[in-house]
Amino acid sequence: IDTFEDPKPVSLLAAGDDGSVWMTSSGGFIKVGTPGEIPDPLDTFLAQMEIGPDGALWIADGYRGSSIGEWRDETWTIHELPSDAWVVWLDATPGSGLDFAWRDEASLTFDRLPARDEDASPTPLPPPLQLLSPDGPVAVARTPDGGTWVAESPWWQARQRFEPGPLRLFDGTSWQPVEPLAERQIQPRELVLEDAGTLRVSWWVVVTGGSKLGSVHVTRHEQDGGWKVLTEPSGADMVSCRGYARFEGQHLKRYLDGLCLRPA
Repeated sequence: IDTFEDPKPVSLLAAGDDGSVWMTSSGGFIKVGTPGEIPDPLDTFLAQMEIGPDGALWIADGYRGSSIGEWRDETWTIHELPSDAWVVWLDATPGSGLDFAWRDEASLTFDRLPARDEDASPTPLPPPLQLLSPDGPVAVARTPDGGTWVAESPWWQARQRFEPGPLRLFDGTSWQPVEPLAERQIQPRELVLEDAGTLRVSWWVVVTGGSKLGSVHVTRHEQDGGWKVLTEPSGADMVSCRGYARFEGQHLKRYLDGLCLRPA
């Protein structure tokens, strides 16, 4: 869609259950099918977008953003977090509220912006989770059965060093480590929920010395609690501009090959 020249590093599309589609633009956000651009109140460098069931737009900066923007009734409301916060996860709730998670240098904290529907019964939030490094990526996913998963990819910026990282599950009582792969020199990176709520996890091998990442494995969490392992042959292939990759059974199928896409 040739609508703008975007100086930001990525463009993003997000679709809501209400049928609305939003996209980032050079100065803010565009709701497809409506005129004009909504200015970005946070001047996000790497936008995160979430659309609520009532069509509200929630945004945060994926690059150390410490605020959350709420676009509703044609106006922005800004929710401020601690100055050292880094928002890593947004999840709209059925009652038109928002659950979110933010990290600082030491821990991951879960929080909530209250729902507008007073009849909504919110899911209890997990307690804070201690993290292994001050800079590494963190991915969060919540499955339909209420399980909260966190993938941590330790990265020490000052040392330019990767380290093996854990996948953790909050089981309703405490955080539990999950290790579906026997190989220990790995980092969990992306968490993806299929339509049926099945969780898939991509794992990157940490090359000896920790200066770079190698090959990629993909695992799927089965209904019986076990894991099915799928292996991608080349790590370099996964980080180049190869569009989307989809596993259908055990077969890999690509879409939009040659384009650089960011998972949404």
